[in-house]
Amino acid sequence: MKEVIIGRAGSQPFPINADGVSGEHCKITISDDGKWMLKDLKGENGNGTFIRNSNGDFDRVFTKEITEHTVIRLGSGGHHSYTFMAHHAFDTSGTYAFEFYYLKKKHEEFREAEQQREKTNTTHTLICRWAPIFSLVLSLVVTNVWLVRLCITLPPFLLGQLFLHDPDKLRQIRIRRNKVVVCPNCGRPLSEFDVNNLQCSACRAK
Repeated sequence: MKEVIIGRAGSQPFPINADGVSGEHCKITISDDGKWMLKDLKGENGNGTFIRNSNGDFDRVFTKEITEHTVIRLGSGGHHSYTFMAHHAFDTSGTYAFEFYYLKKKHEEFREAEQQREKTNTTHTLICRWAPIFSLVLSLVVTNVWLVRLCITLPPFLLGQLFLHDPDKLRQIRIRRNKVVVCPNCGRPLSEFDVNNLQCSACRAK
């Protein structure tokens, strides 16, 4: 089993100077069968140990099974806290190569999701534009009764209401990407240029 204590006085292979981090803040263990576990060493009275969820937000945990890709934040946030990927706690290379390759993969996943959402939005826009016109023409051909015409033309308008939030869904994907695909050193959202070059253009981490 492997074990590392993370904190300002921890055994991790990188220094932590943030004053919101305890001397021995948390512990990561890797069992002989490859299971990663994270444990907060300060409990309810500490500044907290948090992990990033799939939406890019942080959830507080006390004991949690994680993976080497789990992003961990020690402290409540801001410059008083420290954020790192679990793999980094055992990486003695002094670089962020592992993190950047993983972030490149995540960026590609987000780009695919964006492109799929954009195609869906385009399809929904065409439906919203042409379905009411088609139903109106059909109602004029089929009947002269206004109530029947209303019954024919109303469903397409109601269908359009289902697609009103399409732009919000695309926006949410981009918001999640900007929360997840961030520099492992300075926390700045990475551009496509940064991701492809495996280097942060702001702090030069790579």
